[in-house]
Amino acid sequence: DVEVARSSVEANESRRRLESVLFAMDDAVIAADENGEATLLNRAAQFLSLGLTGQDAMGLPLPELLPSETFAQALADVRTALMPLSVELELGAVEARRAYAVVLAPIKDLEGYLTGFVVVLRDITRFRELERMKTAFLNTVSHELRTPITSIRAFSELMTRQDAEPAKAREWSRVINEESERLNRLVDDLLDVSRIESGKRLSVVK
Repeated sequence: DVEVARSSVEANESRRRLESVLFAMDDAVIAADENGEATLLNRAAQFLSLGLTGQDAMGLPLPELLPSETFAQALADVRTALMPLSVELELGAVEARRAYAVVLAPIKDLEGYLTGFVVVLRDITRFRELERMKTAFLNTVSHELRTPITSIRAFSELMTRQDAEPAKAREWSRVINEESERLNRLVDDLLDVSRIESGKRLSVVK
């Protein structure tokens, strides 16, 4: 009886420590039983699930907490294969949609039978926004690069003509110089993006 009581105390203490860690995490964590019904939500998951408290969410099916066809299919695949699966979801109201990287893993007993699921969600909305901004910037710069290159090529070809007048040649030379400076600024912008991605600091000139 003493050993049973001691084991019970240790198990409860381990559970409390685990729950303390889970509730301190920034990532949302949801645990569910073998039927896919929620048994635990940490604080981040409660906030994610439309303000549900942990008690309100108990027993709710995972697809109801995370309404997404992609997630429902992932849950079915994990149940069949008994292997972890990573997906990306967009959750929330249309006007406040957020992107999440989701890892869905089975919980198995010592014999390999399914006893539950654990879901971890990380908010990657800002990362996706930065990716879209980067893509838009690179598309704009790629388009802008064509203009000075075209001008430099055209006026340099004109300057090779033997009948080019000196006054016109000087004007063409001025245009080539201006377009070269413009091209240089665009290349500097691209290098700045590369430095930011590599974590290097940029100097600010007022």
